[in-house]
Amino acid sequence: MQRIFPAAALAATLALPVLAQPIVAKLDGRVLQFDQPPVLVGGRVMVPLRGIFESLGANVRFEAASQRIMASRGSQSVELTLGSNQAMVDGQPVTLDSPATSLGGRTMVPLRFVSEALGTEVRWQESTQTVFLTTTSAGSEAAPPPPAPQPKQPPRLNGVSHNARASLRGGDQLVVSASGTRNGKATFDILGVVENQPMSEVQPGEYRGNFTVPNRLRVSQGTLLVHLSKNGQVTQLEANRPVTFNAQQQPGGAGGRLDIGSLNLRPGQPVRAVFEVQGQTLPGANVQITGRSPRFPGTLQAGGSADGKGRFQIQMNATAVPDNSPLQLSIVASDRSGRQGTPRQIQVFRR
Repeated sequence: MQRIFPAAALAATLALPVLAQPIVAKLDGRVLQFDQPPVLVGGRVMVPLRGIFESLGANVRFEAASQRIMASRGSQSVELTLGSNQAMVDGQPVTLDSPATSLGGRTMVPLRFVSEALGTEVRWQESTQTVFLTTTSAGSEAAPPPPAPQPKQPPRLNGVSHNARASLRGGDQLVVSASGTRNGKATFDILGVVENQPMSEVQPGEYRGNFTVPNRLRVSQGTLLVHLSKNGQVTQLEANRPVTFNAQQQPGGAGGRLDIGSLNLRPGQPVRAVFEVQGQTLPGANVQITGRSPRFPGTLQAGGSADGKGRFQIQMNATAVPDNSPLQLSIVASDRSGRQGTPRQIQVFRR
């Protein structure tokens, strides 16, 4: 059964001792001022519709003939009638727990209806007789930006090992193992020899891959790297031992061991104006690199020494060579006695 509270009844309620302390309304911490403040009726807090709605940015219109109140804010709409506990919110019917009524010429509605109508968070604190209204994303034209994504952590590689404790011959299997972050994608390289050899996750966080050594492939002290990728991040780790293939087929003496292997460059590979040449030769050997281009009259020169494992890394400066030019490199190693190995020729492309 609907109950309508005429103005006289509401005025009598205001005279009760429970309302000796006036009800205060706060919007986002700011005290709202109304010519008709909120009141407590039958245990329910009634608030002035126009004052609350306009504080929240809504337009309110009252039709005296039909006793209808209409409010709108952006795409949101509210329609209700004095004395009725039925309302329309965004075209959907809503039942008020107490009917809209008039007090002091102002339309009063239940506090909870404010939340249902405009999506505003409403809280009643009886001890202080305070109505707290907090605007939320549902009641604003634009939702707050989503929280910033947390930076993704790169995967972890704990160790890399392989079975090439001695030189492997043609037809032998190189077995590479690695451990690290689970559910990643792992591959391994032998610098200048093979790239992106796939590895499988045989157990959570344990990866393994194979490579069959070709009969004519000669590698001396090759550098083996494992790459582990996950969530767009990549980590790489070098094996603690180099790999050697078909060492018994190499010519004897210092000259054979001085040959250049395991280059990081491939024929036709584009290079920058300044790039690095990495490879493998006799430990401690001197390495000289000569560069020539048909579009550059001069000669490029660079040199360096191999480390204790025979690895070298030499920077080439090709800024004098025009862009989009072929660049022929000749790489040769020599020992302290002056003996040289066979020069390694490779043509790259200066981009």
